[in-house]
Amino acid sequence: MELTDKKNYLRYLWFSIFFLATIFQPELEELLSDAPNRKIEIFKIVLGIGFWLGVGAVLSHLVDLVLWRGVILKRTGVRVPKLITDLTALIVWLTTLLIIIAFVFNGSITGIVATSSVAVAVLGFAVKSLISDLFSGFAISLEHPFDIGDWIEIRTWWRRGSGSGDHLARHSIHHPIQ
Repeated sequence: MELTDKKNYLRYLWFSIFFLATIFQPELEELLSDAPNRKIEIFKIVLGIGFWLGVGAVLSHLVDLVLWRGVILKRTGVRVPKLITDLTALIVWLTTLLIIIAFVFNGSITGIVATSSVAVAVLGFAVKSLISDLFSGFAISLEHPFDIGDWIEIRTWWRRGSGSGDHLARHSIHHPIQ
């Protein structure tokens, strides 16, 4: 594990602790007000948070090693872009956070899931063309439907053109249009 990976895990850990402490501040204040009698409860909460953060860290690391650096890289020979691996790690950590809220603090996550679902839907509609272009670029990178020097013809309702591709990038094909 590289130093930057350790810093990222620590950043996730501190963010998770801060987020949970903010959400459950009244419960924590009540728990800590009678601390001598509730040491076992506090220990269970700390142990539960540590356990689930550990599961999240292991799962995030396994997905990175097995799926992205293992299966995908070996089968295609192409590294998965950092955006995709980071989004996957974010999903794992957010799921871990929801599990901590549900199982450690016995909180209801229905409102959080409903609100985030609506926010994701709105965001998805806002960036659907960007996502479409991104996956088209991945398809071109993985399938290699054409190479440099192949003749490419473009026909759209507003423009027609053809030419030889002289540079292939992840999201675009550069060629002189005739």
